[in-house]
Amino acid sequence: MNGVGTMDRAGYAASGIGDINGDGLDDVLIGAPDAGPFSGASYVVFGNDDGLPESIELSDLASGDGTLGFALIGAQAYDTIGRSVSGVGDFNGDGLDDFMVGAGYAGAYGEVYLIFGAPEFPPSIEVAALGAAGVLLRGEEVGDAVGTAVAAAGDVNGDGFDDLLITARNAGEDGEAYVVFGTDQPLGATLNVGTLSPAQGFPIVGFKPRSNALLAASSAGDLNGDGYDEVMVSAFDATIEVCGNAQGLTYVVLGRADGVSEPVDISSFTDGDGSEGFVVLGAACGNRSGYAIGGGGDFNGDGVDDIIIGAPDAKPGGRNEAGAAFVLFGRSEGFPPRTELSELVSGDGSLGFALNGINEDDGVGTAVGMAGDLNHDGIEDLIVGAHMASPNDLRLSGQSYVIFGRDDGFPAEIELSSIVEGDGSAGFAIDGAAASDFAGRQVGEAGDVNGDGIDDLLVGAFGADAGGRTNAGRTYVLFGTTEPFAPVFNLFQIGEVGSFLSTTVAGVRTFFAACLNRTDPQEAIVTPADQPGFFRFNCGEIGVAANVGDNVQVIVDGRSAGDRFVGESGGFEGNARLLCRNLTQGVDTLPRPLGETGAWSCSDAGLPIALGDQLRAIVSGTTN
Repeated sequence: MNGVGTMDRAGYAASGIGDINGDGLDDVLIGAPDAGPFSGASYVVFGNDDGLPESIELSDLASGDGTLGFALIGAQAYDTIGRSVSGVGDFNGDGLDDFMVGAGYAGAYGEVYLIFGAPEFPPSIEVAALGAAGVLLRGEEVGDAVGTAVAAAGDVNGDGFDDLLITARNAGEDGEAYVVFGTDQPLGATLNVGTLSPAQGFPIVGFKPRSNALLAASSAGDLNGDGYDEVMVSAFDATIEVCGNAQGLTYVVLGRADGVSEPVDISSFTDGDGSEGFVVLGAACGNRSGYAIGGGGDFNGDGVDDIIIGAPDAKPGGRNEAGAAFVLFGRSEGFPPRTELSELVSGDGSLGFALNGINEDDGVGTAVGMAGDLNHDGIEDLIVGAHMASPNDLRLSGQSYVIFGRDDGFPAEIELSSIVEGDGSAGFAIDGAAASDFAGRQVGEAGDVNGDGIDDLLVGAFGADAGGRTNAGRTYVLFGTTEPFAPVFNLFQIGEVGSFLSTTVAGVRTFFAACLNRTDPQEAIVTPADQPGFFRFNCGEIGVAANVGDNVQVIVDGRSAGDRFVGESGGFEGNARLLCRNLTQGVDTLPRPLGETGAWSCSDAGLPIALGDQLRAIVSGTTN
């Protein structure tokens, strides 16, 4: 899903939002905070079980008829709406899911726009004039920055309505968060979260000064199995006692039926009895634990929800800022007032475990989340992002890691390198498509977008040059499946375009090749004779014309005729890219970009090949 304009940074925030239009399919929400310029925009893309295209231009939503989705347009410059976005669940009890978009710099106080689900939407909604479409949530004091983060809260008070969680990093003394209870009663056009009554919700206060508090918020699901959902907020630069810098603290506030008649002061948690909530301490000084937090799924199949906490500055194995993420299992016996993530690493995996980043400066844990049940085995999966990673020698292309849930236990630590080098049974890696894409800055569950009964996945790449538009941003939906996963999936494979006018391929008995021009939509298929050795075809000769600068993609499928799979391509500007895949063995290889000669080799790039294996090569670039 491609951003609209240069520097829009679409995909900086993204979220599955449930079924907001009642068609039985889950929808997704994409934030583009720098669109406008800097007024920001957000885009809702509706699920579709009638075949989704490989790519969607978000610009088509606002100019359409509302059937594919719609846009939310910021009110004025520097509001940056869409910096935080989230589904809410069914807040107002009308049977349709709702969602919200945060704009911490909007107006005088910061604003959050709660949009109610409806059977139909116009192609665009101006947030300055929501009307009956939703409610404006704002702060009490100038500069509160309400909307710093937004998140679904689940049902915190057990009344059957879904609640919401928003943060305001400058409110009060050192920031505040607010739980707003769902209700079927009218809220009016505007709700001041700084003056909530006990019937409307409650504030969370007591954050440490200068702790970068409240940049992350999330539901924790029902972490203690009592039937009420918990919420989490964090302060990734906060410390307790011995730490001098940036240990990071995550606060879990417990749900309960009797409500809250006064603010919840999280500073009292460490000396409390755990009945109101508890604090999770980073594993080591300087980890910045809580930079990202997520929860609401049962990852180990014990019937109790679990949480995941990102610590992007962690140094596993001495690798500076490789980053880590920590999974803390829920438990029905509850939690002590203090839980230390260091205990997970030194434990036996029964309380939770750590996921360790691969290379220095990868920053694993800048994004974390539950992934739904991506492989349809009945247990929730999770995903962690490392948008600073540089796989395949593509600097800052980004990498994410899906870890499959299971009920047979986990070790105390998992090296994410074992996922990349594995067989796909424990999980898989998702590589960014191009340098400086920053893929994995936002990750999470999309819901079932294509209606196949299996959960899908969202990955944001706010730095992608979609359509040649610098930093327009791109957001990817990866469909869940019951088929085996390859250990590495490259986002280059989704909706990517390139050009390749003529090619010669050796070492494959080819039964299918296709040329696709994405700029001037054209496609054609060629089926050369089934014979070993070299064959040659030309996209132009089979009906796909390409002008200078057009994006064309060519796919070659065949069976191995030996241990070599090589070719030579012409017609590129020099920025062509190649993906090699052995479908039989479930292995992908992404060599360096093609050189000026156009020569390429899958076998020399390390793709294992046996006689008769089904092979695929995809070449993309720009025509010259």
